[in-house]
Amino acid sequence: MYVPLRYGWLGRFRSTASLPKVITVAGADVGYRLTLSNEQFPTQDDQLPESGPYDEPVVGSIGGPWDRFKQPWTETVFFRSFVEHYCEGREWPETDYYDWYVEFSTKDQTPAERFRDIDRLFESMNERGYVPQAELVAGEPNEMERPRMTTRTILGETFPDEPVVGIGRRGEIIRLNGGHHRLSFARLLGLEEVPVIVTIRHERWATVRDAFERANSLSELPDSYRQHAGHPDLPRVPDRANPKPEVGRSA
Repeated sequence: MYVPLRYGWLGRFRSTASLPKVITVAGADVGYRLTLSNEQFPTQDDQLPESGPYDEPVVGSIGGPWDRFKQPWTETVFFRSFVEHYCEGREWPETDYYDWYVEFSTKDQTPAERFRDIDRLFESMNERGYVPQAELVAGEPNEMERPRMTTRTILGETFPDEPVVGIGRRGEIIRLNGGHHRLSFARLLGLEEVPVIVTIRHERWATVRDAFERANSLSELPDSYRQHAGHPDLPRVPDRANPKPEVGRSA
């Protein structure tokens, strides 16, 4: 139903100098995952027919309904199964994720190997928190913790190879690529410092962000914008503008 929209959307991307951007979020901040397929809404340029020989995220601001197609993170098969296993004590074969892995996964690991490594990743994050990919070293005994790469290139700049997210029109942080397990564990464990890369913003959110960039104090912003103060993708704006010194006044 939505496939015919895809190329029209691509032409409406607005480039911005503030993207991509690494921000630090709490595990609970990533509230959704995008449910559109790569064909409906490409988020990597190698998914585009006119793409060059690169595998980089699509970057920019875009309007339209893309941000409405999202699933609450707590409803994903990953997170629900992690709750069942780690909080409710169910064995892995009793979870939906186990069934999904057996039926659909193309990975070389057996289910026993895969879920052993998932357990190791959970134990590691429970002990050490979220360790950025750049700090992980090759040779970890856990396949889940061995990064594909420590950095990635986006628009000629080097970024850590962390989960890629988009920001919806109301500031919703929506996972686009990577990090399903880590983001789920960060939420489950209540972690407060998780690095993610913002590559796409909804045009309406970009307008809010532009207003925060220009403002000297929150009082300059409309109520509908001020409610987003403190959002990890917004610059910090003081409650009151700093008073300007009086020219020529002596101490």
